[in-house]
Amino acid sequence: MKKVSLFALLSSSLAFASSLVTATEIDFTEAEGYNAATLNGQQGWTGSTGYYIPAWYGETTAANLNFADMYYGGETLDTAAGTITYALDFNFTYDLPTVATNINGMSVKLSTSSTSANTTNIGLNYSTTGNFVFFYFSGAGSYLAGNGLAPTALGLNAATSDYVSDSLRITVEMTKGATASDWTLTTTLYNIDTDTVLRTISSTAGVTSEAFFSADSIFAGFNSGANSANGGYSEFNVERFEITSVPEPAGAGFALGAIGLLFAFWRMRARKTK
Repeated sequence: MKKVSLFALLSSSLAFASSLVTATEIDFTEAEGYNAATLNGQQGWTGSTGYYIPAWYGETTAANLNFADMYYGGETLDTAAGTITYALDFNFTYDLPTVATNINGMSVKLSTSSTSANTTNIGLNYSTTGNFVFFYFSGAGSYLAGNGLAPTALGLNAATSDYVSDSLRITVEMTKGATASDWTLTTTLYNIDTDTVLRTISSTAGVTSEAFFSADSIFAGFNSGANSANGGYSEFNVERFEITSVPEPAGAGFALGAIGLLFAFWRMRARKTK
């Protein structure tokens, strides 16, 4: 009887602890309630009318767009959360032109509102060197970038007329500290098709603006970048978007303390029944 009671206590405690972690994974499928139509207005998404769900589902597509933002309002995250992780899976079509300026491509975009206020961007640029650059840029003016990536690292090859990239993943993990400059950020660009980590950027200083840090919530989504329509990009395909939040240490500690009290209470009852 004691074993059954302890098992029940542990099971309920673990269920409670796991419930503190919230995760939303979006694959843009019919089973999730999406329709083959413009993404704007569906399932909490707001932004550009240029993104649409194709008839085959499983992605959202945009063609020839500049600064096309989409934000997911179904789960705006409390900035008091300890660690927040975003993941964006996508591919794009690009004809590798010779350009005079840097051209922004696909990026994860974070904002304090659905109208792009106090934003943070993590994504890809096509540079004047003929390579792609993985970058992080915040509303506070912080800019970090990795070394250049040859187009072939992304699955692009003009010599073989291969203008559709591999499936890529941008992962962004942010942990909030005591001040706006105490965010810890780690972001990774990963080639899903070749199972290769292409670039990682980490920062522990100057990550966000004061307005971003003190906001009540964060809107997360994606962006097609500036000059996309005339810079060589012809299509962006978002295959998956995921948001995960883990409670801050104080909240997790409170939860563990509650579990400890429950265990102590069980021990006391077990002794009295002897």
